[in-house]
Amino acid sequence: MATPDPAPDSVRSILVLRLRAFGDTLLTTPTLRSLKAAYPAARLSIVLEPAMAQVVAGLPYVDEVIPFDRLGPKSRGKWAELKATVAFWRELRRRRFDLVLDVLCTPRTAAMALATGAPVRVGFAKRVRRWAYTRLAHPRKERRYIAEYTADILRPLGLVRDSLELDFAVDGASQAAADAWLAGVGLAGRRPLLVQGAGGWEVKRYPAPQLAEAARLAAERTGERVVFLWGPGEEAMARDLAELTGPAALVAPPTDLASMGALLKRAGCLLTNDNATKHLAVACACPTATVFGPTSDVAWHPPADPRHVSVRLDLACMPCESMRCARGDHACLRELEPGRVADAVVRLMASGA
Repeated sequence: MATPDPAPDSVRSILVLRLRAFGDTLLTTPTLRSLKAAYPAARLSIVLEPAMAQVVAGLPYVDEVIPFDRLGPKSRGKWAELKATVAFWRELRRRRFDLVLDVLCTPRTAAMALATGAPVRVGFAKRVRRWAYTRLAHPRKERRYIAEYTADILRPLGLVRDSLELDFAVDGASQAAADAWLAGVGLAGRRPLLVQGAGGWEVKRYPAPQLAEAARLAAERTGERVVFLWGPGEEAMARDLAELTGPAALVAPPTDLASMGALLKRAGCLLTNDNATKHLAVACACPTATVFGPTSDVAWHPPADPRHVSVRLDLACMPCESMRCARGDHACLRELEPGRVADAVVRLMASGA
């Protein structure tokens, strides 16, 4: 027999299982926000890998991050990993959650959901994993924005998400530090073009000479400076891109997620590949021009929002969602003219979106 929908006043504790990925965690914020609105008296906890905690820091509807360190115990061997996993399961069960939602639905998170013993456990209907849940979400088959797909986890509870707006909180100290840096390089009160050349895997990245040329053309036509953003391990890439772009280019200082968000809040536009920085920009209300190659601009791009444009070719093989180009020529990005990319940036910056 199916369990009845939990009444809002009966739910005191909610657990969301997300674990990993900066961008995917940002894309989960509409689901988290809608959950808290439906169960305002409940304590909302989320399981994340430790580095992901900064994504939800300061959000008023997230009460607790429960860190799950997957790599630490794994590095000490299989026995240490097993003991840590069982101890984590026991801790989740001890907390006696009323409601659990597994938005990731991997074998690992399905086991976590089952281990909680919560009376209501919601997950997507995926093969054997479906037996870990008491309620199943059956998302529509067509390709959609991932934030919308994730929010389908609410439907078995009779809930719908409030909107697809992403959230990210920038603290005052981070904003002050970003503003001070901008003032120090002569950009106080300006709306520079920010550029991020990274991508989850190499075939997602617009080739460096083309990205630099697009940035140079956009800077020339808008009169704004270009600032290259970078994360851990990406500084050399950012400096190489700045050198290719020319004297209009600057390289941002070292940033964590909050300080990068602070820079995005002051930008006129972000030019980027399909990556986590793009989702951060969306959450920070920074217009984006995203170059898409092998990945889908339906799945990874806000729908029908004039502040965010995708720049892509229309090849029969797109999107392949592959880490290797089956054609062998990477045509989806190599044949995309920098001038076309620059046009998209210039239009966005001129519109004041």
